[in-house]
Amino acid sequence: MDNASSSNMTFQAGMNDTGMMAIETLIDSTKPTHTAIKSGAWSNQSTWRNGRVPTEGATVLIEEGTTVTYDQVSDEEIKTLAIKGNLKFATGKDTQLKVETIINAPTGQINIGSAQQSVKADKRARIIFTSDRAVDTKWDPKQLTKGLVSHGAVNIYGADKRDHVRLAKDVSAGDSVLTFKDDLAGWRVGDEIVVAGTGYGYNGNDKDNSRTQDEVLTITEINGRQVKFTNNDVLGGSSNVLRFDHQRHSRLDASKIDLYAANLSRNVSFETENGKNVPISHRAHVMLMHNPNVKIFNAGFYDLGRSDKSKIVDDVGKNADGTKGYGTNIRGRYSLHLHQTGLDPDKTILLKGNVISGSPGWGIVQHESRAGLEDNVVFDTVGSGFAAESGNETGWWTDNMSIKSTGISWRMAGAQMDNREKKFDFGFEGDGFWIQGAAQIANRGNKAFSSNSTGMSLFSGSLDTTDFRPIKTIAVDTLPPKVQKLFVKDQKEIDIRLVPMADVVGFEGYNNTHGLDIWGHKTNFDGELAFSGDATREEAFETAHEGRSLVKDFKIWGNRWDGLRVRYSSNIDIKDGIIVGQDRSDDKVNGGRGVFVNHATFDSVVDGVLVDGFKQGAHFEKLNSDKNYNNNTLQNSSFRNNTYSLSKIADEVLENNRPDDFSAFVKFRNNRFEDRANINNRAPVAKFSSKGIGGLSVKLDASASYDIDPYVPSDGKAPAVASKGIAGYIWDVDNNGTPDYFGQTLKHTFQQAGDQKVRLTVLDAQGKATTTARTINVQPTNYANAFLGGNFEAGTPVQEKFWMSSTQWAGGGWYGIAQIADGVAKLSKPGKWESHLGQIVRNEGVHKGAQKLNFRLKNIEGSTEREYWNNNEITVKLWGVNGQFNNKGWEQYGPEQVGTLPMQRTQLISQEYGGRDGEFFNWKNISLEVDLGKGYEYLLFQVNTTASRDAGDDIAIDDVSLSEKVKSTFPITNPNPNPSTPLSISKLSFEEKGGNRALDVSTKGLNNFGTLTGGTNRIEGKVGAAAGFNGKDAMVRLKNSKDINLGTHGDRTISLWFKSDKPMASGKQVIYEEGHGTRGMNLYLEDGLLNFGGWNRPESKWSGDWESMGRIRAGQWNHVALVLDGDEMVKEDALTAYLNGTQVGQTKGSQLWNHGRISLGNIDGGTRFKDGSGANGSAGFSGGIDEFELFNTVLDASQVQKLASI
Repeated sequence: MDNASSSNMTFQAGMNDTGMMAIETLIDSTKPTHTAIKSGAWSNQSTWRNGRVPTEGATVLIEEGTTVTYDQVSDEEIKTLAIKGNLKFATGKDTQLKVETIINAPTGQINIGSAQQSVKADKRARIIFTSDRAVDTKWDPKQLTKGLVSHGAVNIYGADKRDHVRLAKDVSAGDSVLTFKDDLAGWRVGDEIVVAGTGYGYNGNDKDNSRTQDEVLTITEINGRQVKFTNNDVLGGSSNVLRFDHQRHSRLDASKIDLYAANLSRNVSFETENGKNVPISHRAHVMLMHNPNVKIFNAGFYDLGRSDKSKIVDDVGKNADGTKGYGTNIRGRYSLHLHQTGLDPDKTILLKGNVISGSPGWGIVQHESRAGLEDNVVFDTVGSGFAAESGNETGWWTDNMSIKSTGISWRMAGAQMDNREKKFDFGFEGDGFWIQGAAQIANRGNKAFSSNSTGMSLFSGSLDTTDFRPIKTIAVDTLPPKVQKLFVKDQKEIDIRLVPMADVVGFEGYNNTHGLDIWGHKTNFDGELAFSGDATREEAFETAHEGRSLVKDFKIWGNRWDGLRVRYSSNIDIKDGIIVGQDRSDDKVNGGRGVFVNHATFDSVVDGVLVDGFKQGAHFEKLNSDKNYNNNTLQNSSFRNNTYSLSKIADEVLENNRPDDFSAFVKFRNNRFEDRANINNRAPVAKFSSKGIGGLSVKLDASASYDIDPYVPSDGKAPAVASKGIAGYIWDVDNNGTPDYFGQTLKHTFQQAGDQKVRLTVLDAQGKATTTARTINVQPTNYANAFLGGNFEAGTPVQEKFWMSSTQWAGGGWYGIAQIADGVAKLSKPGKWESHLGQIVRNEGVHKGAQKLNFRLKNIEGSTEREYWNNNEITVKLWGVNGQFNNKGWEQYGPEQVGTLPMQRTQLISQEYGGRDGEFFNWKNISLEVDLGKGYEYLLFQVNTTASRDAGDDIAIDDVSLSEKVKSTFPITNPNPNPSTPLSISKLSFEEKGGNRALDVSTKGLNNFGTLTGGTNRIEGKVGAAAGFNGKDAMVRLKNSKDINLGTHGDRTISLWFKSDKPMASGKQVIYEEGHGTRGMNLYLEDGLLNFGGWNRPESKWSGDWESMGRIRAGQWNHVALVLDGDEMVKEDALTAYLNGTQVGQTKGSQLWNHGRISLGNIDGGTRFKDGSGANGSAGFSGGIDEFELFNTVLDASQVQKLASI
């Protein structure tokens, strides 16, 4: 944004723009002392009214229809030159014009040379802007003057020359000759050149270039491709040699990288008189506004610009954040500024071969304009060499070069950031290229050296949507055709932050603090559905697409901190690049990261990069929404000479309590990691478990994997984190040597039952890999309920808001406005016409083929009038969906496409109850058959009611499930009809004829018998005799044993048969318990429901989680199994429950540390429940327990089924 002319910051590109009006006002108020009355030479008296050629202090006007050719070298200072006609410069002779202000009206033209005849190479055309005073704000309150301000046509053609060249070899301090790879066409003795620095002087300064070690030289001799010189920064002694080494990186192939020099001299120039020494407020600027008729070739712009990026912007009248502006540091006064010249694709400004040297702000600025920038050189700026200002700029930037952007310190930048963001004051840290907004400028072969901050920053805009943005959208029809297809039909405008960037190809940078930075392009904070912060968002146009941005073939080396950063962005492809840190003589590395991908960057790919010389080679932060389908990829890349090939975790305190840990689902493919010789890194440990989850689908879980030494020795011991130091997981589930999945957990459906070999490879912080292979026996298992909390008992998962009914909240439980209480979901309320309840799960195709949708439904009509239109109407729908979707639960349309994201939906069930036909009933069990075919990524269940407002209306639903018992029709490989069960370490069958001891009949255990206490007797059991419990003080207590409770055990399976005499008895009835109140797990009855869960308060600070397995009938023998697959850390789905051979639930769990004794039928000492603790002997079971077995292994579904089959 420029405060070009308006204190209220109104920006228009048309003829009524206030900038044009301000120019007209300035011209009209100039009161010319000299007016050209006919075409002719400036020096010719007849050209001027009264024959008076302009002299010192003149105010000059060239009237419309008049062409004046400037043909002299003059030191007389013109105050103001207003052009309504045509000002030309002679091309065959030297010319010099000293002037304070040039104002070019919309009808005016400035022509210095032409396409047919440039200013001759041995001649100069100099425009020198006087600097003896600041802007006269009484005459010019908008501070447009002092310099060139043009609303008309500008055509400048200086002599062509080679703009920048490659050095033929490394050079060293003391060298007096430079040899180049490229020809030196157009170079002349006396030209100034700059050799870009490769070193950094931490105690150096910017004035003499000793910080960035760039060298400004004056050519004294040219011999072919060699030059001799004097060094402009050497004031005494030997001034014809280099001060610094300029060398390619010692660890890179010298043939793959280049060193550069640029020629800073042009024979057409615009400059501030004594510009390096006068106050910034005295400097001139060049602003070409509202007219695309501009062509500038081979001109120099020296010591121009008044906008000071080292200070916070202060506009005239009012700042962007609404604060009062005093005009002490207004924006928009730059060295060469294309201001709002329009975006017409047929009207492109051309800037080629120009030089900008010395600017307190930005160098070349393209603002709401279409332009082609080619072969331009910018040297010695504060803010940025090249800047795209508002974000809707188009055109191309090709082979441009920025050297030395000094910026401000990172500490100062951090302190000022909030203030600057609110004022739309960016690009102040010292960047080579600052490209704001949509980045629709094609970017090829550009180069940036010696930047205080970043070589190239692609910054879409502030993440805070309340911050001021002068341009929020870009017109769809200005975008390339392939990009236009990403947006829905009839959408005319797109938020500039949500458009794929134009390709960035062939960027080179060295001696920068950071190499490349991509910020906020297609931001999506959770990686789901529509992008975040969309300025155009409305129901008809939610911007969401799969368009990708490409950065490729880049070389960024000598980076002092980070190499490549991708933050708050989506769908970014980084391909084929060199990312290398500083070349230090001590062979150490600086801090920083070669590749950094932050927690809000999704579905981006880093492919084919070399990363060398950083503390962290590739740091992928744990994502806000760390899932397997929207994560990032690192592939085909090489890492060497990094302290950590990947990243060091758990050493930063992150905002919003984000975990400083590895992402669990980054995709690692075909990367090469070289260990540093001195760290003696040990390989990680790979472990995984498998569980049947329905049909031939299996859940594989590698969360038990760990790394022994996540830190290098000098960093000490790493804190405990959820990842246990594992950076990546690579799965080969079909044993063909090719990765199939990535991530800590996965769900896979095998094509055949039987033995299947699965390989898991895990990576540690150094990229060191360990592979483990296991043969798992895959057998068909029953499908568990696809939906969570279908019985609506206490603890049923419910979304925080009723409108959380789209895929971004999948897996979070029930949404809607139903009342969940007393074990049911009530869908009627007096006075409320409608209600709804639904749930979305990401099923990943687990449930397939024939399934049953079961639920209990109550529909009682309360109206006594029974008009059909007032009858309760209930609609139950089930959808299968592939692809993310939006859904409005209060409507019945179902899944809706968002933007142009691919989505395919199938309505599987639609049933109506009540309504016109008046079908009313108390509780009714309903079972609907449904064919899920090959399965779906998402399943959506939803029930809607209407006319449910009458006082007596009673609509409710309960026991919602989508499941099925497996059919024995699966093909089998390596069939194993009798899966072997591991040996138990305790087995109590209660077959003794008397006494109070239940013998341990296992063959593996250490005589882990049980003691019958409190009136426990023997009754008829499932097999032979069983232990009988009186519901009061009866109990079986197992002995203390290192097999069971006097040690640490991560794997455990409990198997037993039980029969309840009084399942609905008041209070809790413990069937099985171990651990007392500190740590353990248990199984108990309450109100007819069988519950299971675990807890660990000392080590894991975990008060516990419990789930209900189902209702139990009195007098019926049931088999129950609890399977624990635990680790040191609490993890999801560690504890699995089976009832009568069918998996019925899962909850969190952890390994079991040393704990109290195990009991059957009551509490021995203490325990914990879902609603609190339980005391000794307070939860007696009424019934029988038989065939108790305890295993210190994880049994799979087929093994549990075998135990349940007796």
